[in-house]
Amino acid sequence: MAPLCSRVVTVQRDLAPPLVAQYLGWRPPSTLELKELDEFLLARAMEHDSPTLLFRLACEYLISARVIRPGPVIVVKRVAHAREEAQRETFARLAHEFTDVRRAALDGLQVTDPRSRPHDCDGWPPARSRRPRPR
Repeated sequence: MAPLCSRVVTVQRDLAPPLVAQYLGWRPPSTLELKELDEFLLARAMEHDSPTLLFRLACEYLISARVIRPGPVIVVKRVAHAREEAQRETFARLAHEFTDVRRAALDGLQVTDPRSRPHDCDGWPPARSRRPRPR
């Protein structure tokens, strides 16, 4: 009889969380819902670059849809993928703006004039005079 009792406990432990979630109106994510999450994340990634913010927005999206959140690693991977896609999409939207002349001008902004500031930063900022503290 003891093995049967331990099996009942195992079955109850394994079935209780899904039944409670189902009773409360929550469901595991379907393939379609994960695709919708990806589209949502891409739209948000076009607006924001912070992975922490995107993760939080993904969790809020799943909560509002009453979908049980997959493991955090899965959500993090979807956030990373959305950020990569947003970067590609941004470049694709702006590619026609980057003419050779404009690229050269933008690249020129990165070049510094060696005469405009010292090569080494020794002495910058100027050292404060150090006086011994009165005792």
